[in-house]
Amino acid sequence: ALGFATRSRGYEYRGASDQPEFGEFYSDFRNFPLVTATGGRSWALGRAPPPPGFDNAYLTVGSAGFTGPDDAAVPVSGWVGGTPESPHRTFCATYRTSDGGLQWWYVLQPSVVCTQGVLPAFYMTASVGYAAPVDGARARLYRTRNGGRSWRPLGWLPWAPGEAFDEAQFVTLQDGFVLSGGDLYRSKDGGDSWQLVDARLSVAPSLH
Repeated sequence: ALGFATRSRGYEYRGASDQPEFGEFYSDFRNFPLVTATGGRSWALGRAPPPPGFDNAYLTVGSAGFTGPDDAAVPVSGWVGGTPESPHRTFCATYRTSDGGLQWWYVLQPSVVCTQGVLPAFYMTASVGYAAPVDGARARLYRTRNGGRSWRPLGWLPWAPGEAFDEAQFVTLQDGFVLSGGDLYRSKDGGDSWQLVDARLSVAPSLH
């Protein structure tokens, strides 16, 4: 994962090489995060403390949100033991920084915004973010305005059993998109209602 707040300030998250069977998107706290203040010409390893008992956890990292060059929030999920499909223990957290990524702290997230130990969230800024966990046969949208310290439930997403729920993203507090089973939906009221934009997109693996 790669995120930039300005032309010079950004971070990178690299996958682990010692467990290739888990895929390139898994890493650990030895590799998270790398920080640059030179537009990628040089990098430094930031300090992100693991939650207790998760020193050797494998991580998945979501989309970061920035407020200025120094403040950022990024959703991070981790697991230890077992496999990605059947982990022994998991955690969901929002990691925050206020010094451009050199020092980080975390806010553990409630289970209501996590799906099987994964935080399916993205941040627009260091404070405002959205999560779209799957709750049984439905997916519900949640919003935080304080960097993950609390979440407010919004509307249910247009997702039906048997369909693949892929991703939800907002471009403003009111205007957002959901990709579900190849169908693209749009909301103009903060997620309270959704309209079908394009059915069965032929090439749409993710929203960016």
